[in-house]
Amino acid sequence: MEPACPDSLVLRKRIKGGRTNRCYRGVFTNTSPGKEQEEATTVPVFAKFNDNHQECILRKEADMLEFLQNHVPVPRVLHVSDHCLILEYLQMDNSNKHIPQLAKVIGSLHQATVTDRCGFHMDNFHGPIAVNNTWDTNWVTFFRNSRWNPLCKELAIRGTYSGDGHDAILALTEEVSAKMDLFFPTPPRLCLLHGDLHHGNWGYCAAASASASSCGTSGLPSSVPEPADNKGNRDGNGDDGRETAGAVYVFDPLPLYGHNEFDLASLDCFVMPKDAFLEVYHRYMPREEVMFAERRMLYHSFFRLIGFLLTGDEEHLLKAHGYLTTLALTTGTN
Repeated sequence: MEPACPDSLVLRKRIKGGRTNRCYRGVFTNTSPGKEQEEATTVPVFAKFNDNHQECILRKEADMLEFLQNHVPVPRVLHVSDHCLILEYLQMDNSNKHIPQLAKVIGSLHQATVTDRCGFHMDNFHGPIAVNNTWDTNWVTFFRNSRWNPLCKELAIRGTYSGDGHDAILALTEEVSAKMDLFFPTPPRLCLLHGDLHHGNWGYCAAASASASSCGTSGLPSSVPEPADNKGNRDGNGDDGRETAGAVYVFDPLPLYGHNEFDLASLDCFVMPKDAFLEVYHRYMPREEVMFAERRMLYHSFFRLIGFLLTGDEEHLLKAHGYLTTLALTTGTN
């Protein structure tokens, strides 16, 4: 039994669930206040534990999930404490066939939450770096000060390559930081982001729960109309127009209001086939062509360097080094 584990939780199996928490599948007996024990319900759950209670990591995650639940399907929070977070268990499938439906969910989220400022009402951690989400109206300033510079500071402390390679990649991050405004010739579209939407943080659940009911069976907020494709079709749920009973869920969020392309880059940085996603997504949020490739490399550099700090895998550094070298040579709009 894990420490600080609720008596009503029975852990069944240790499962994968990221690098910072211990995760289990189990069952949770949920008794409503004033109800008899005989009326309690036992439900399958996903439980995670974290000893870093001083940062209230799990309480923050619960708050972020509850904030997002009015916008996209997320697992329901059943219990939270300093050490333990219990969510409803959902059998997920994040195979490529569900990417078009994911694109609809994220596209509708971005479209419905367009705003004129960036930040969030709470600070958090992005991987190993503490991020300050103080509100700002300038995305480039916000991204540089709250994401890029803390990342570079952590790289300098921990080290990257041995010898001259370490100094070279730090010099590239500084050079790119200094010319970052160049990659944004027009004000970026600001909207509500998932914030860490890589391939492991979404999945399709065939049996959508009540937590997805406000978003319809397709996972789209009911107030957002389905945009037409380039043939004028409005496909309700499945990409071929067939009705589906499930929904795409997202989880492990780091929400903030920011540039919509930040979410796009986190999705296709590692294994996501980008074309299948973008074809549908851009029906909701038109693509800003000028410097799109450069911004994508900037955000990919960020996610790759975060990946290196989390795993120590120098493949992330090699990828980031290539992106940063190209960005450092950029002189004007493409």
